[in-house]
Order: sequence, then C-alpha cells, then structure tokens
Amino acid sequence: LNDPVFLDYVVRRTIELKCEVIDIDPKENKEAVVLIYGHTLGHPIESISHRMGTACCLSHGQAVAIGCVIAARVAFLMGL
Repeated sequence: LNDPVFLDYVVRRTIELKCEVIDIDPKENKEAVVLIYGHTLGHPIESISHRMGTACCLSHGQAVAIGCVIAARVAFLMGL
C-alpha cells in the first residue's frame, strides 16, 4: 500500500470490474448481488457503533466485514 502506482492500478481495476458487473446487472438482481454482500447487516452495525455511549466506532469496512461473517454463518446454517 506504500506504492502509489500499484494502489492506483488496484483502484482503477476495481472500478473497471465493478462497472462490468453493473453493466451486466444494473438492478443488482443476480450478478451484482456480490457487490452488496455484507452490507445488509453491515450498515446497521456501523450505525449502532456510532451512537453516543457505545464503546467503539467501527469503520464502514469493519462493519461490512462483520456483516460478511454473519451472512456466511447464516448461509452455512441454512446449508447453502
């Protein structure tokens, strides 16, 4: 992450790939669902962590990562 050329490449490539997925599935019904994985639970977790009196404030990435873990556990329990 200390290499600005590499970081620029990664960011640009990520944007290109995301655009390709959105072009295929603009309404996020099938292929593009992978782009929101973890966000359904991550957003409320992030929001709760920012309330007054809470012990910590999670970043967006941390909260989405927690959402991914929860989604994976639920999928496992459902046999998916």
